[in-house]
Amino acid sequence: MSLRLRLMLLVAALVVLLLGGLGLYLGGSLEPWAIEALDHELEIRCGAIGAHLEIKRDGELEEEDEGGEHGAFEVQDASGALLLGRGLERLRPLPAGIWGPRTVTASDGAAWRLSACAISPEHAGRLRAEQRPLRLIVGVPAQRFAPVSSRFQVGLGIALVLGLGLGGLGAALIAQLSSAPLRRLSAELRTIEASSLDHRISLAGLDPELSRLGGAVNELLDRLSLAFQQQRALVSRASHALRTPVASLLSITEVSLRRERSAEDYRQALVEVAEVAADASVLVQQILALGRADIPRGTLSLGPVALAELGEELRRLFAARAAEAGIELSVDLAPSLVAWADRARLRELLEVLLDNALRYTPRGARVGLRAAAAVGESAPAAGPAPPLAGPGLIDLEVWDTGPGFAAEERSKVFERFFRGKAAEHSGQAGTGLGLAIARAIADAHGAPLWIEERPGGGASVKLRLRTPGQ
Repeated sequence: MSLRLRLMLLVAALVVLLLGGLGLYLGGSLEPWAIEALDHELEIRCGAIGAHLEIKRDGELEEEDEGGEHGAFEVQDASGALLLGRGLERLRPLPAGIWGPRTVTASDGAAWRLSACAISPEHAGRLRAEQRPLRLIVGVPAQRFAPVSSRFQVGLGIALVLGLGLGGLGAALIAQLSSAPLRRLSAELRTIEASSLDHRISLAGLDPELSRLGGAVNELLDRLSLAFQQQRALVSRASHALRTPVASLLSITEVSLRRERSAEDYRQALVEVAEVAADASVLVQQILALGRADIPRGTLSLGPVALAELGEELRRLFAARAAEAGIELSVDLAPSLVAWADRARLRELLEVLLDNALRYTPRGARVGLRAAAAVGESAPAAGPAPPLAGPGLIDLEVWDTGPGFAAEERSKVFERFFRGKAAEHSGQAGTGLGLAIARAIADAHGAPLWIEERPGGGASVKLRLRTPGQ
């Protein structure tokens, strides 16, 4: 059902409820009002007729109003005998004991409203001492206001029909005018394609509500544009990074196949092919790891992680490599520290950081992993992860005494395929994806990941995690 039709139905329902409720209220109030008006008229008639009655010398009752403008009435003595009357013949015999207003039914089925009052007619301008008060009964047809009720019902029906028609037209017009900005937004959005993600919705002239909607769409386009740029950059850099090993493989095989060679030459060629293929395999594995790291936060298998136990696994994993490189490896994780994280992803992140530290730290230096309860100021906002502060937080730190990061490079080290000057000069093989993978895993946890310079030299990479229940 379209918005326009829903709005028309809503307005029609409101019109029916409003006019129907008003009609029921007025219709219910019409009958009491009519009875009140009739009773007031009867009261006036009692006074008017009583003022125009006089007793003649012979004792008979005479009405001074010869035109009968006071309507139907009847005068009775104390015994109930009829003395004078007009217009109430169809109601005889009148009910006994009428004083207050009462509705009675005539012989022809018509309803009348009757009322009675006591009168004392004068004789020659004065009251006769022996004259007792008489009873005056006046009456009017009770259906006098029936035409008003009928006209009211007809008018109410006409008002309902007109209200429905005009309300529907008004609702359609309002829907047409109100949906015009929405149609403009929809038309603008249809023009946006993958090649034009830099286009933004114009918010000029929009209502506050639609302006907020347009702003949200523009923010979504910003995120999509950034994601597409990162995707293009990843494809471009991955293609460039893979071009070298592929070219090397082709060169080695082509040279080896140009002429017959000895078994030793072929063996040497295969060794070179294996080395190049191993480097390419590392690159492919890192690209796949980066793809696995770009996951929504809600898909992580979060749970309590005993950091001391995880640290011991990492110490055993890197101990032989550190000893071979002549680097002192230390792991300082208290048994009481428990983080709330995806254990497999957290281990992958720490493996990346320790691998980087061991790769670029010179012989005789030190590399360590430690953790402590977070204290002091909040961690800085790092990427999509907001700053974190307060109790129940843990700072994990991978540190080294190597060359560290140049100040101008710290804002770029988490970019994909970025390698700093120290990494380039070290002669170590690398793809520049390690820290990008670590950042993606940290972002999936909503955890800040940042770099600090150590006072004694080297680098410190810190990760702030929540504890269970925080």
